[in-house]
Order: sequence, then structure tokens, then C-alpha cells
Amino acid sequence: MLTSIYKLHAMNVNTGIWAILRNNEMLTWPEKVKFAIGLLPAMLGGQPYVEAQDGLSVQEWMKKQV
Repeated sequence: MLTSIYKLHAMNVNTGIWAILRNNEMLTWPEKVKFAIGLLPAMLGGQPYVEAQDGLSVQEWMKKQV
């Protein structure tokens, strides 16, 4: 069952990436690259990573990234 959950997560991530790459009306390519870099921790860490960041302010989160 856990494998199925990870496959579903991977499909959702891939769908989101594809949607961002296809959309040329909202973001330029340099903006897309910056956006993707910012999303990497959440994409790789999944829901546990996102939930672990929930109590942080943006400033606190940014300090952790350095």
C-alpha cells in the first residue's frame, strides 16, 4: 500500500510540474526555474516535510534554508 501512495504522489508531482512548464501566460522561463528550485524540498520531502514546516513563518523557513 505504501508503494501505491508513493506512486500516486509521484504522479501528482509530475502533473504539477508539467502544468507549470506548459503555462507560458503566467511565468517566464527564469521565473519557472526559480519556482521549481523553491518547490524542490516539498516535492522531495512530500507531505511530512510540508507538515513539519507548518508552524514556521516565512522568515524562519528562509533562515533554515541557508
